[in-house]
Amino acid sequence: MKYLKLLICLLVVSGCSDNPEVVELPSDKVVKKNVASTNDNTSDNSAAPQLWSTHKKLDLTAKECALIGRSTLDSLGFTSVVQNKNYVYGVFGKNKAAVKCVEMDNISFVYISVAGTKRKMVELLRNEISKTF
Repeated sequence: MKYLKLLICLLVVSGCSDNPEVVELPSDKVVKKNVASTNDNTSDNSAAPQLWSTHKKLDLTAKECALIGRSTLDSLGFTSVVQNKNYVYGVFGKNKAAVKCVEMDNISFVYISVAGTKRKMVELLRNEISKTF
């Protein structure tokens, strides 16, 4: 558990070190119906944190990948969306998501991770973000 918290902290801190740009979404932002319908208002402090991730190779540049990541987090209703070069981070309720894009020759590699306490919500957010790539 201690190491999981450290890993999450490192993922968050490593991508947000050089003057990140913070974008607040309007309060009337429409959230996709299937994401918004999952109730995440209650929290069980005794529940183990969930960290769901996935990765893909893309026929895009890392910059294009990061733009898609930012657009995806914005469209899903994430708040405090921060982009630092090819790294994007956002908050959705009590969940946090990170999209990291890495340049590899003429393609890119995207790593998507979502953390939170509610398994279904974390899985759903990870799947919704992943679908856009």
